[in-house]
Amino acid sequence: MNKKIKFSIFAISLLISFSTISQDTIVFQPGPSEGKDAIVHSLHPANNYGASPNLIAAAWTYQGTFGIIRGLFKFDLTSLPEDMQIQSAYLNLYHNPTSGHEGHAGNNIAWISKVVGNWDEFAVNWNNQPATTNENQVTIPPSASATQNYLEIPVTDIVQDMIENPDANNGFQIMLQFEEIYRSLIFASSDHPSSGLWPMLVVIPECEAPVADFSLTIQGSTVALTDESQNATSWLWDFGDGYQSTLSNPVHTYQETGNFMICLTVTNECGSNTKCDTVRISLTDIENISYLSQVTLAPNPVAEVLKIQLPENKYSAFEIDIVNTSGIVVYHNKDINPIESIIEINCTHLNPGIYFIKIRDQQQNIIKKFLVQ
Repeated sequence: MNKKIKFSIFAISLLISFSTISQDTIVFQPGPSEGKDAIVHSLHPANNYGASPNLIAAAWTYQGTFGIIRGLFKFDLTSLPEDMQIQSAYLNLYHNPTSGHEGHAGNNIAWISKVVGNWDEFAVNWNNQPATTNENQVTIPPSASATQNYLEIPVTDIVQDMIENPDANNGFQIMLQFEEIYRSLIFASSDHPSSGLWPMLVVIPECEAPVADFSLTIQGSTVALTDESQNATSWLWDFGDGYQSTLSNPVHTYQETGNFMICLTVTNECGSNTKCDTVRISLTDIENISYLSQVTLAPNPVAEVLKIQLPENKYSAFEIDIVNTSGIVVYHNKDINPIESIIEINCTHLNPGIYFIKIRDQQQNIIKKFLVQ
């Protein structure tokens, strides 16, 4: 069935998710060398007007004789993949203030139609003008002023067909619905000297928004997270205890017993999506009495040297990582065998901000937060 469009100017899992979507746009606004447009004139049926700076739909008198003008224009869409699906497409047509013709006038309601026949910009005329179809035809309402620009004329269905069938892309025709005397729409063509007035086609592709999903494994107070999202290009994990990570598959150790909501927000160029799960952490007696749980940091905030205070006479081999809020390891030291209760780390190479220090021995991990001034 043919469609016509009327254009108006004027461990406990909480399955929580939400999305935000935005789209990139593709703009076509060719100039004289790349643009393809022409007008055809009933009073000069054999003349070609492929170099005219005007794109006109009119029914008027010329030297006292009634004549009809129609416009043809085409955009080269071969740069778009044939399997591309679009959310929307629209035309912007701009009034031509330098035309010798009067501006928009009369009851100038018009059609934008898909052209179904081939035409040559420098050979087309009234006699050989191409055929059109009323399928997905768009109505342009009467102008509100003589100099009105027609913006965001919806042509989504026509453009989708042109993308899927590039050999059948013969462009658009603009013509009055009632070709009766003293009606006109006067736009600029791609041959106009002012580039800001060239016809414009804007295409907004469909977006494959990201879908957040993940699984997790709990061992003691440590949670290993596995990203199972779709279409994600960046990740932000919130572990519910004040710590975050931008790694795709982080491992996090909790310092307290309780319920914690883990939220993953994934993002790509089309938007973002979030999923949250709640986990129950129960610290064991062994973890609670481990000497690592008694480690302290000073000073905090730190400007130069961070001192790690170990419990007296309770030393074992361990390794240390310092990670920034983006999940990047900025300091690593393994096989530390302390002989004193204080270990010093020079932090002068670190940019001001929040950091996490992760200390691991053969039995457990702890993570503590500190601030570099």
